[in-house]
Amino acid sequence: MGRRFSDRALSGQGLVLSIHASDPYELALVLTEPPSPHRIADFWLEGIARYYAWPWMYCPEDNCACAYQARLGGWNQRSVHYWAQADLRKGMLPHLEELVYTNSVFERLPTATAYPAAGSFVAFLLEALPAQLPQFRRFLTLAASARSQAELLTAFQQVFGLSLGTAEVRWHRFLEGWNEGDLR
Repeated sequence: MGRRFSDRALSGQGLVLSIHASDPYELALVLTEPPSPHRIADFWLEGIARYYAWPWMYCPEDNCACAYQARLGGWNQRSVHYWAQADLRKGMLPHLEELVYTNSVFERLPTATAYPAAGSFVAFLLEALPAQLPQFRRFLTLAASARSQAELLTAFQQVFGLSLGTAEVRWHRFLEGWNEGDLR
């Protein structure tokens, strides 16, 4: 019996299906869902999808001049960094340790907080830190097989060379200096 996640489903045969044949956001989710008994947290899946779905997502069809530079994500006509920065300033940005292993906190967050935060952190890892894509893939493989949060945090440290807490501090500094106006 399969599990349902909004408009995608995992079958018991290791197949991932989506009702969106040409939606790049949903396609990114389908391509990153590991076909194993283990799963990575939705924080990573949504972050990857948000990172790769720009500028198609939330860009008015008659005004795609609003499209952001490559890989900044899009959320309601702003970059994911804009929204993550706003939540950081309001004290609403959740701690990453609460999001990276299980879905319990991620699923309770407002979508307008959870998705931009995930996309912003993944974009930060891949663009500002910068981690290389092969490193990130290696981490996702280890994350999918992690049997505890401690294992996942160890994998993060091993692959990226810094703790998740240190990466979070650097991400927050990055967000504090983010200027959305520089994109226009």
